[in-house]
Amino acid sequence: MMKPRAVHAVRVGHAREDADSHSKTPARQSPVLKLFTAYFVCMLVLFVAVPLFARSEDDADYAPPPGMFTGTVIDALSRAPIPGLVVIATSPSLSEAQWARTDDSGGYRLPLLPAGTYTLRFEHPDYPSHTRGDLLLRANQTEQLQVELRPR
Repeated sequence: MMKPRAVHAVRVGHAREDADSHSKTPARQSPVLKLFTAYFVCMLVLFVAVPLFARSEDDADYAPPPGMFTGTVIDALSRAPIPGLVVIATSPSLSEAQWARTDDSGGYRLPLLPAGTYTLRFEHPDYPSHTRGDLLLRANQTEQLQVELRPR
């Protein structure tokens, strides 16, 4: 009877060693848990990284889209267009005045102007100078201004 006891004692001791060895190794994760963990880490990186890279370096660099003045200049008496007239735009928004010359149909275009308050001056040798002030130009808009001038 001694022999079975020794075998039995070895089995019990062996069982204790197996229990101790399992407690020292980490528990295995299921494949679903591993996938969820990887997904969670990727989403966390995206939610943190995307807003950081989406911001500009300096928000002061933003400029709203430019606006434009267009219109025609005609003779008040004959109703004929005035070609060759110079239209000068000045504004605190501009570093220097911008100008355009009317075409054969009296039309003019002053494109790519920053939003702001403008003064337009109309000059031609055969007509007295005419000034229109406090003209509000909004971003990404075209303001049309028709002007009639009387000859000298």
